[in-house]
Amino acid sequence: MNVPTLLLRSALTALAALTPLAAAQATPLADDPYWLAPDFLNGEAIREDFGRPTRDHLGRRAARMFDNATVVAGVGQPPNLNQTNGFYNLVMTKVTDGGAAYDWIAPDNTPATPNQLVYPNQTSARYTDVRGLATHGEFILVQVDADDPVSGPYSTIEVFNRPGQRVGGFQLPLAQRDQRGAGLVVWESNGVTRVFAASTGLSADNSRWIPRWKRLLLSGSGQLTLEAQGEISHPNCTASTSCQVYDLAASRPSILDPGNPRIYLAITWRNLANANRQFMAMRVTSNGVPEPAFAGGTVILGFDQPGSDLSDVATRIAVRTRTQGGIQDDILLVGRVARACRTGVGVVRLRHNGQLETAFGNGGRLLFGGSDTASAGVCATLNPPNDQVNGAALNGHRLALTGTSNCVDCPGEGFLAMVDIEAAAGALADFRRLTYPLSGGTPIPTSLTDAIPAPDAGFWLAGHTRTPEGAIDPAIRNKMQFLMLRVAPDRLFGNGLE
Repeated sequence: MNVPTLLLRSALTALAALTPLAAAQATPLADDPYWLAPDFLNGEAIREDFGRPTRDHLGRRAARMFDNATVVAGVGQPPNLNQTNGFYNLVMTKVTDGGAAYDWIAPDNTPATPNQLVYPNQTSARYTDVRGLATHGEFILVQVDADDPVSGPYSTIEVFNRPGQRVGGFQLPLAQRDQRGAGLVVWESNGVTRVFAASTGLSADNSRWIPRWKRLLLSGSGQLTLEAQGEISHPNCTASTSCQVYDLAASRPSILDPGNPRIYLAITWRNLANANRQFMAMRVTSNGVPEPAFAGGTVILGFDQPGSDLSDVATRIAVRTRTQGGIQDDILLVGRVARACRTGVGVVRLRHNGQLETAFGNGGRLLFGGSDTASAGVCATLNPPNDQVNGAALNGHRLALTGTSNCVDCPGEGFLAMVDIEAAAGALADFRRLTYPLSGGTPIPTSLTDAIPAPDAGFWLAGHTRTPEGAIDPAIRNKMQFLMLRVAPDRLFGNGLE
């Protein structure tokens, strides 16, 4: 476990060089800015290289276990495989809320230290990315994309027990063209545990993306058995359109809200005639059928910024269930929005029936980042970054967004944005970019890829960062390492009171 030095170390200072944007774009609330949680390694972050510092390791998804451990899963390069091939091992680490490492008890999969799991720990690994992560009791379920040398890409689910041993898995036959995972949810009802997984497949002529689903049974030993699967059919996803699923979110069954979860998908909808892309939210049943009560099953909307190429890409979705006055879901759909100058971040709030929550933002939409400057010359002079949303999580009324910012002549930086969804107009409470110092103060490129709720109204963040260009060993310079950190509100308001 490597603990890096941050630009601002004190728990009483702002989140480690997360530089606030101009006040015109972010109005801080009483409980912002967010800080590195002081009870997590004294306000520090964690980096991991899995015993292979000369190879890249990319943090992708995070999840909580029943024992309050936080698991972060991603991909890491095998020691003898050419980086340009883009194939990886699956890698995971597990820590407490205070930052202490949990050890995996699986020697074959822990080549470096017991808290750093590598699977299958072979140079022949064919994984390409982690798309979903969920836990249930003793089990960790990882939805991961892979590539077959003959038949091409496919999506699979791997199941590990708490000690880190692989105990089960599932993939459809390659002929089903189930190619890109988009998330999964696990729930138990009447003693039966089920898994719903969303993904995207290519049409037979490779011209468009088609939403897919599968429902599986999870046994007490971690085995997965297919119950049903297929394409998701809807009039808005036809031969003239492409519907690429990026993410899944679901309600959590409870005493007040029993039954199957309500499942929501973040989809990027594309008109093949003109290549325009727009956000799409879809609600489906556990049978993979669009729910008519949710605006007929889908909601398509774009930000349509003047001077842009009208290419808005929905990447994540989050849901909050309210039980007072009846069961209602708040759905937050987020993604990348094309602007006249670079790309920004778009947030859409929907009601449980699919209608826009018009009291949020500007008629249900909130937009920040990028620029609406139309002049190419002015855009080049301002050189704002392109902002890409990678993660979204709700904790009470706070929506955390994580992502990556890039510009023409600046390195990638992870960003953390906080949105108060209950503010009068859906306020952007805070927007900061995360950098690490190099010699001369040059920032190390960083990406924040996921967020999940944490104690004290805070959030766990996952991602990756580069080793410094000034590293003594040239072989490890600019190599990516896992990054984990926990953020909490200002400690004066850590109990959620405002």
